[in-house]
Amino acid sequence: YTISFLYKHQLYEHALWAATSTIDPDAMQNWLGKAINQEDLYCTFSSKEVYASGDGEYVRKEEVLDILRRIEDFGEVRMIQLKALEMYRPGFKMVEKGVVGV
Repeated sequence: YTISFLYKHQLYEHALWAATSTIDPDAMQNWLGKAINQEDLYCTFSSKEVYASGDGEYVRKEEVLDILRRIEDFGEVRMIQLKALEMYRPGFKMVEKGVVGV
């Protein structure tokens, strides 16, 4: 996968956000129990929260913090976007002298 990040101002590009943004605000809050600004509440975390956590089985918090420091405007990131590599696209074919997608 290639990994990219969607910032708050780019959320319209994310299918989940696009779908949930069509829900009536009253229904979102009163029936579903979700905040209108749910991405600001549920899709963020801070370096301070990482420091307060323990190391995981497969990753250390220092490794997470190192990556976070390299993400521009991390505080504005709301979603991670994964895109399958071209070689996994249906119909993709490898040829001897290069890569060709069909």
